[in-house]
Amino acid sequence: MNRFIIFLFLTFIINTSFAQIVEIPKFSDYPARIYTGPTSAPKLTTPYHKNYKTRLTNSSKEDINFAGEYVLSVWGCGTSCRVYTFINKRTGAILDTPFGGEGGENIVSIRANSKVIITTEELYTNDYDPLGYMAYYYVLESGRFKKVAQLPISEDLYQETRYNY
Repeated sequence: MNRFIIFLFLTFIINTSFAQIVEIPKFSDYPARIYTGPTSAPKLTTPYHKNYKTRLTNSSKEDINFAGEYVLSVWGCGTSCRVYTFINKRTGAILDTPFGGEGGENIVSIRANSKVIITTEELYTNDYDPLGYMAYYYVLESGRFKKVAQLPISEDLYQETRYNY
């Protein structure tokens, strides 16, 4: 119980301070030009990619849905587990993400014309007691996801958005 009270107190202090310091990015803050050229075949450069050749190849045929030239490919890896990978339609490069897995961050919002990605995550103690829920905002820069903001969210919002993709 003491841990919970300390967590609530720290959350309040952090949230109060955080709201004054961090500006939540909008999709329009990080625009991306939509690629309209031919689609390149996915470059299956690792054994892991080769194991999912059919899934990645099929996903590469879908419309661009992130950062102007990427397609999000998602597949399950067990109960409450997802793998998120992006395929570059222009180059065929596969961009593995730090998101997903069991208990990891879920991608909840992306746009074809923006480099912003929003994820959510449920937080736990070491004993797997729930602590709360967070939303994270990332920007794709030079092939890497840079975290630019985070904020606590309600359980209702987390549950409503956790399986958008």
